[in-house]
Amino acid sequence: MDISTWIQVIASVLGILISVITLVRDHRIRKDSLRPYVVCTTKAITVQKITYCYLGLKNFGQTGAYITSVMATPGLESFAFKAQNNPFSNMKMQFIAPGQSYSACLCILDREEKFDLFKESSQSTMVDSFDLRLKYIDMRRKKYEEKYHFSLDGLKGIYVKAPEPDYSTELPKDKALNNIAESIYITQAEKIMNEIDRD
Repeated sequence: MDISTWIQVIASVLGILISVITLVRDHRIRKDSLRPYVVCTTKAITVQKITYCYLGLKNFGQTGAYITSVMATPGLESFAFKAQNNPFSNMKMQFIAPGQSYSACLCILDREEKFDLFKESSQSTMVDSFDLRLKYIDMRRKKYEEKYHFSLDGLKGIYVKAPEPDYSTELPKDKALNNIAESIYITQAEKIMNEIDRD
């Protein structure tokens, strides 16, 4: 074979290789775009000067998944939830659809700015940060694992706050303003619940 024939053969082989690589890459991108992406988050909401810290799970992916395990280190305990380890530790093969979310109150930050979250089985050891390991599987039984670190101190200044009506006055004008404030308060409370459901 002469040089021009060799060049044509090499060019053909390279073209086939490039096509195969492109197909494999496109298939992987399509597969990744259709997989579930379950994410764990924290959120703080203040109502009546008390901050409620929520732990949330949401599937941002395009397909459903089954939550197989949610474990916190150290284990967490609070009067806000009754499950062992963390609010979602009871989830075993719990289905979560695309866009669906679960929220649970993790703890409360009271007026003294102290969290009521404790280390599991110890009501004397306060917990202000923890690690969370989330495991889930997709519809084809492929396993995924995510790890998160949360600091509750970071939630102290980041929260959704509801306006509060003031009933300390008896003047008619102030009563009218209080009625408006109460309406805003109720509307804001509804918005807060929608926020919790969405995230």
